[in-house]
Order: sequence, then C-alpha cells, then structure tokens
Amino acid sequence: MIKVLIKPIKYFTYCLGLLVCAWSLLSSSSGVQQGVSGSPAEAVSNSCGFCHNSPGNYVPSIKLEVFNQNQNQVNNYKPGELYTIKVSVSATNNPKSFGFQLSTLDLQTNSDQGNWTAFGDKVKQLNLVILQKQRKYIVQSNPKADGIFTATWKAPDTDKDSIRFYFAGLAVNLNGNESGDTHITGQLTLSSQNTTSSDDTASGRNIKIYPNPAIDIINIDADDIDKVVITDIIGRFAGVFKNINGSIDIGHLNPGLYYLSFQNNAGTELSKKSILKK
Repeated sequence: MIKVLIKPIKYFTYCLGLLVCAWSLLSSSSGVQQGVSGSPAEAVSNSCGFCHNSPGNYVPSIKLEVFNQNQNQVNNYKPGELYTIKVSVSATNNPKSFGFQLSTLDLQTNSDQGNWTAFGDKVKQLNLVILQKQRKYIVQSNPKADGIFTATWKAPDTDKDSIRFYFAGLAVNLNGNESGDTHITGQLTLSSQNTTSSDDTASGRNIKIYPNPAIDIINIDADDIDKVVITDIIGRFAGVFKNINGSIDIGHLNPGLYYLSFQNNAGTELSKKSILKK
C-alpha cells in the first residue's frame, strides 16, 4: 500500500516539474511568470537553474548600478526620489542573448518597496503575489543581445531603512530549449540617507578570483572575507570554506558551474561570483 501511494506522488511531482519547465520555455523569452530573482519567500524550485539545468560553457556575471537624477552613482536613497536602475548581464564564450529579473524589498519585513515609473528598451513590470502579498518585479520583455536593462525606480515616500535589490541574470543560446543556458544571481543593498551601511553586496566588490575556469585551486584577492559558501546551479549546498587564506581547493567538486558567496564574520554576503569547475 505504501508503494502504491508513493509512486503516484513521485509521478505527480515529476509531471508538475515538467509542466513548470514547459511553461517557462513558452514564456521566459518575455519574462518567466514566477519569482526567480532570489528574493525571500520565492519557492525553492523557483530559480532559472531549475529549468535551465543543463548549463553550457558560459561563465556569467551580473552587476546592478543605481544612479540619481544627476546621473551620479549612489549607494543610498532619499525617500520619494527617482533613480535609474541599470542591470548589466554578461558572460564568457559569446552567448546569443540575455534576460534578467529583479525585485526590491525592505530588510525588516521583506515587503515590496518603491514603484517603477519608466522602463528602458525591452523591460517591463511583472506583478506577482508572494505569501499573499503583492510583489513587483521587472523583467525582460524580450531577450537582449547587449545584456543591459534599465528602469526608473521611485523610492518609497517614507524612510524604510535599508532596501535590498535581488536580481538574476540568464545567458542564453536561443536554441529553442533550456539546455546550454546559464544563470547567476546577485544582491545590492541601498541604505537610507538617514543611516549608514557597511553592507555593499554589489557583485564583485573588491574581490577577484582566478583562474576561471578552474580545475582545483582558486586564488582569491579580497579583504574582510571570513567564509566562502559554494552552491551548485540549482542552489544546492556544495561546500563551505572558513578562515580564507588567499585560496580554496575545489578539486573535490564535479565539473560544472558553481556560485561562490563571499561573507564576512557577521554572515553578511559581500559578493557573489560564478566559477566553472573543469
């Protein structure tokens, strides 16, 4: 009797996964209809890597920049002001195009913050409900060959302390299915002008890793790094290194794409980078 019950459940889960990926294939060119930015409360299976789980040889990177109305780059916000948000997705080995998704939440309640008032080329807003709360995302309306996406964000009218941008990028080969595509995620925290913050999670902050791709030893040039957490392309834990002394050894990992989360001694993520294990 137990076997009879388990098999249908496993079969249902398998079919559900296929349906999710099929829907993603049909819709993701204009922005997948689910949260995959890496923000809190998104389903564990909700990541680009869940369906794009046969990565090619791309090593992607992603960067988010925030500019005020004078076009000066900033790391804090003033309530009610307008800011230009620029997401840049790139990768090695010449992918055909790129996509992205981004959400913006406060750190206290994980509530959606601010409003999107204008959109650059091939960018649109996507409204979803996460844990019975409205959450606004911006996504590509079509893949973009240069990987640069912009939008205008209006900060909340009242001080919300720190606000974090969660973003994901996807390098694609446009072969008609998900195989060979590779994704990456990142975070950036804006503090209010009334507060200060040492949490700069912009991708790549003062951190260099080489070689990439790597067979075993990865050299790390960085300050204030206490721990490196490694996950695979679909977010599964693959290892952790503490007391970093200039390098780590990933020789035990299977070949493939991995993400390195660089954290300080308080557990705050300072940067996130991808590495291709040969």
